[in-house]
Amino acid sequence: MITPHYHNKTTSKVLLVEDETRLRNSLQRGLTALNDDLEVLSSPSAEEAEKLFHEAHFDLLVTDLVLPGMNGLELIKKIKKASPDTICIIITGLAEVDSTIKALQSGVDNFLKKPVSINELHLVIQKSIREKTFYRHHLEIQQNFIEFLNSTPDGMIICDLNNLIIFSNESAARLTGFSTEDLVNLNITEIIMPTPALGNIG
Repeated sequence: MITPHYHNKTTSKVLLVEDETRLRNSLQRGLTALNDDLEVLSSPSAEEAEKLFHEAHFDLLVTDLVLPGMNGLELIKKIKKASPDTICIIITGLAEVDSTIKALQSGVDNFLKKPVSINELHLVIQKSIREKTFYRHHLEIQQNFIEFLNSTPDGMIICDLNNLIIFSNESAARLTGFSTEDLVNLNITEIIMPTPALGNIG
């Protein structure tokens, strides 16, 4: 599996795959002119794109669905298998509805319908980068929080709105006599009985 490489500053490497020479050149020039933070390389085929990807990691893959030889969907499956973190955007025609559905089910992050303009493609790329960046930051915060909970000697249990346990650290597991795996999805009331209310005295 390819290890994701995050580039210095805010530069994102984009691999554009389109067999129509005029459209490919137009999109490449347009994206480069619109955004200095995008480093755009292009390829006329999925086979060549796959080789380029393994030579130098790309943050984004933008590919036409219909290509000579290997199609765009097959290329995305290979790229996602090697590098799940890579953003994949597919360009498809209105008549390719079934393939579009399959594309969305195969981990494609976004898709565009033909004919596609440079501005439209640029907006989708920007949106995809923002969403992926937010997701990465969210995962980092979540991981740091879990590491903190696991490092504390106090028992820590987190429940959802239905009182189902969604997280338990090792300290809580020792206190309750359950394993951390067994605690997850238990109702908190199954291990912690509520204190009975005091009745009226006298």
